[in-house]
This record gives sequence, structure tokens and C-alpha cells, in this order.
Amino acid sequence: MGQVNKPEAIPFDEQEHFQPRVAPKLPQVPLLPFGDFVTRIRWNDHTLTTLDLSMQKIGDDGVIQLAEVLKKSIWLATLNLEGNRIGPAGAAALGQALSTNKSLYELSLQENALGAEGTERLTSALQSNHTLTHLNLRMNRMLDDGARAVAELLRATVCLTDLILCYNNISSLGLALIADALRTNNTLHVLRLTSSKSVWLDDGAIALAHALVENTCLTKLILVGGHVRSEGATALARALETNMVLRVLSLADNEIGNDAIAELARVLTINTTLRVLNLNINSFGGDGAAALLRLLSTNTQLRIMVAGNYHVPDDIRAEINALMEDPLRGEGESDAVDTKPAREIPLEPRV
Repeated sequence: MGQVNKPEAIPFDEQEHFQPRVAPKLPQVPLLPFGDFVTRIRWNDHTLTTLDLSMQKIGDDGVIQLAEVLKKSIWLATLNLEGNRIGPAGAAALGQALSTNKSLYELSLQENALGAEGTERLTSALQSNHTLTHLNLRMNRMLDDGARAVAELLRATVCLTDLILCYNNISSLGLALIADALRTNNTLHVLRLTSSKSVWLDDGAIALAHALVENTCLTKLILVGGHVRSEGATALARALETNMVLRVLSLADNEIGNDAIAELARVLTINTTLRVLNLNINSFGGDGAAALLRLLSTNTQLRIMVAGNYHVPDDIRAEINALMEDPLRGEGESDAVDTKPAREIPLEPRV
């Protein structure tokens, strides 16, 4: 069962957001059998531009059926298949359909069972896609072999701008493969990486830092929960001496200490491109927080988050929070951090 015209929600991660999301008011739409949606796509129903089939347990068989009609779809722009037990066979069918599909802009496969094989079969086919801009592969157990396939997609894509890879058990090796692809990628603007295990450590962050020195496209990087410590954070800070493109950086829920925070503060007196820096739940204390406070006195456009850092003295935390009340801090990046901006649906079919 599914709903028509319900926009897919990019997963909320409290570590990369600093204000609550406001849910849009949606029209009440009657539920229809899955087969009815297939029929409507087959006949190119122009009213069906967004389809949410999340948590419907349609499995590989259902996705294979859906993929057949997607091959000739000219109206469907957003498809949410979250939580449908889709494995490698379903991923392969979707990939084959999307290799020729010219209408779909956004696809969520969050919380499925693609694994490394399914990720490889999907992303290999997507290398010839020229339309898909948003891809959500959160929680698919892709491991490093899947990360390798994603890296190959990043080298080949001409359209992908927003990629979610959270909770996929990617190690520092897999992260290094993705980072290497980012050196030359010129399409991706947003990359979200969140880990529930200590699998990146500093090596992954250092690899990303090297990529940021050369990358000229990425504007938002979410690197949450990978146990990044001072060496990795220092490398990222020094990359920002060269990189003048990145506008949002989240290093929340890591283990960054005072020395790395001081280096970040030093660099961000020079780099005034970065607008949002999320340092929630880290290991720095008073010295690091004092360096951030001094930075904020000169960099009046930067928004910094320091919640959950229990070694930061209350008075410094209060001063930082008071400065964050200025609405001009982080201006222009509120949509990128708090909500997913609406994307304009084409008025004419994509043929």
C-alpha cells in the first residue's frame, strides 16, 4: 500500500540539524493497491509525480514489477522505497530501469538489504543515468565493497548531487575509496556519512581532508559518529585553508580535543566560506571552547553548535549560545541544515 504525492523525507539526524523540522501540510490521499500505482506509471499518469511506497514489504518481486514500468516513465520524479526488503535482484532491476529512465530525480532505498552486491549492481547501472540527483542508500550493509562501487559511480556520474551513505559499516578503507573519487567528482554537493561504530577513526577523516583540497564542488559534508580524533580533525581544518567551497561541516559525535578545535578556529579566521560547523558531542573543553568564542568575535557569519560537550564551562557555552541567536549566522544554509528544500517538479514530461 502507498500514498500519492507525499514527498520523501530525507532521514532526520539530530547531529546534523540545529532546529526542529517543520512538517509540511499534506493533502489527504486515499490508499491504493500497489498494482494500481504500477498501472498509473505504465500509462504515464501525469498527476503521479511523487510515490511513497515505504515500509510496504514489496520485496524484490514487487520492485522488479515496478522497474519494468519505470523504464518508460516520463512523469514520476520522486520514489521512496524505504524499508521494503529489497535485495540484490531488486537493486539490479531498478538499476537497469534507471539506466534509461529520464524522469526520476530522487530515489530512497533506505533500510533495505542491498548489501555489497546489490549496491554494486545498482550503482554500476546508474553510471549511465543522466537525471537522478538524490540517492539515499542509508542502512544497506554495503561494507567496503559497496563503498568501492559507490566510488566508481562518483567518478562516472554527470548528475548526482546529494548522496546519503549513513550506517553502512564502511571502514576507513571504504571511506578512502570514496574520498579518492571526490578528488575529481564535479557534481556532488552533499555527502552524508554517519556511523554507529568506530570504523573510520582518523584515517578516514584524513583521506577526506586530502580530497577536500582538490574538490571544487562539495558544499555540505556530514561526518558523524566515526570516532574521529584530533589528528583527523586537524587534517580537515588544514584542508579548509585551501578549500573555499564547503559551507556546512558536521563533525558531531566524535572525539575531537582542544588542539584540533584551536586549529579549526585558526583556519576559520581565514576561511569565511564555511557557514555552519557542528561540533556537538565531542571531547574538547574550556581551551577549545575559548578558541571558538574568540573566532566568533571576528567571524560574524559562522554558526557553531557545541551541545553535549560536557567539559565546556557553562559560562563559555552560554556566551557561544547567545551569539548563535543572531539570525545572520549561517544565513543561506538554513535549508541545507534544517529541512530539505522543495525541488521544482518539471511542468513538461521528461522524454
